[in-house]
Amino acid sequence: MNNVLTDFMQKYFNTPVLEPGLFYNSQYGLRFEISQPSLDFYHPNNQEQIYQRATTLFQSVFEATDNILLVTQVYCDRDHRVLQRKPLNIYRKYIRNRSLLRQLQHKILPPLITDDRDESYAPNEITHQFVLPCTTSDIRYVPLLSAIWHEDFKHLLAY
Repeated sequence: MNNVLTDFMQKYFNTPVLEPGLFYNSQYGLRFEISQPSLDFYHPNNQEQIYQRATTLFQSVFEATDNILLVTQVYCDRDHRVLQRKPLNIYRKYIRNRSLLRQLQHKILPPLITDDRDESYAPNEITHQFVLPCTTSDIRYVPLLSAIWHEDFKHLLAY
């Protein structure tokens, strides 16, 4: 497998592994608050604010022709086989040209969350890592950002 992610991580972050806490453990980082700071974090009006800020940041950072690495890491039980059988489904609806999915790289890694203080860590977990080299124009970034937002802020959907 091409080590495009490993090479990128080594070059720009001085580590070969993309793992939780990367932002806090890196020499450089830029962080943006995407929810509305003046509202309670759980307030439903944060949905529109998160959407607007995430989309605006993406559009401000990337040009349509920029090369990017679309990386997803899924932490799950070792016995969970869906991602192993159908790895292409993880990006299928977010990629404009489906033939690009042939370049999808899929690795199964040991658990990356190994902090003893993390109660969610279990020794029978694995990490599915998906890497897709592409350009910004290859992806449908608005639905992708929306899916990420819904995953990261599930608790807001209950309101």
